[in-house]
Amino acid sequence: MSSNKVLTPIEALERDAILRGLMDRNSNVQRTAQDLGISRATMYRKMRRYGIVPSSLT
Repeated sequence: MSSNKVLTPIEALERDAILRGLMDRNSNVQRTAQDLGISRATMYRKMRRYGIVPSSLT
């Protein structure tokens, strides 16, 4: 996450689900968003919020 804010348990679960999905899909944001049932725009917004950079996962 870009700030030092402590994540709530729900936020931590969401972040972990996004990270797992991206790792399972070889950093494919579109497919991960589909798997999670969210739009690609929402996926990018959540990734930005949690400081997730897909290219750093491979």
